[in-house]
Amino acid sequence: GTAPNNQRKIAQNTSGWMCTVYESGDHIWLCKSIDGGATWSQDLCVSKGITGKMHKYPSVVVKDKTANIVWQAVSPSGTCNIYLSEYDIPTNTIRYPGFLSEIIASFNAGTSDFVSAPAIDAYSLVQRDVPLTDDFKQVVWKQPDGIKTANKVQTTWSSIATLPGTHGNCFYPSIVFGWSCYAVCWEDRNSESIQYIETTYGGGWA
Repeated sequence: GTAPNNQRKIAQNTSGWMCTVYESGDHIWLCKSIDGGATWSQDLCVSKGITGKMHKYPSVVVKDKTANIVWQAVSPSGTCNIYLSEYDIPTNTIRYPGFLSEIIASFNAGTSDFVSAPAIDAYSLVQRDVPLTDDFKQVVWKQPDGIKTANKVQTTWSSIATLPGTHGNCFYPSIVFGWSCYAVCWEDRNSESIQYIETTYGGGWA
């Protein structure tokens, strides 16, 4: 959906393993269940070690044995970072040394209460007959001049792009993968409407 803090907060893989994310005490937390939600693990601080920022608006997707978590962290001066962490469900570990996370984007938001609201989806490329060997991740988020997007294949990030038709009065992007394409929608307050755009893997937005 396209509303404040409405990104995906709980996700499940085909084996019934579940992960949920939330914000508390200016940090991002995660817990898991490997029995379909009957019992849950102790909460894990995903944003541990990243200090001096307000961590908010997490989103999660679970593919195979990995949970991918994105969120925003804003400093008192208004610098906003978009972070990604990859959580290995069987070993209960974050795949970054010292619980440090990967920065997807960093920009001047102009205010400490800026809402970037990042969202993520992912799929296994080998399951889609695409000639690559690792997961494909696509992230969308708001910046002051429009809705941004970037993708990661294996260890390589694409350049950051602005979605066509977006501007500073667009908010709360959401993303989902289908079988042959992925799609993004967002709120456009200039036209008082919900906008939608899609692309195939490796194609252009339309």
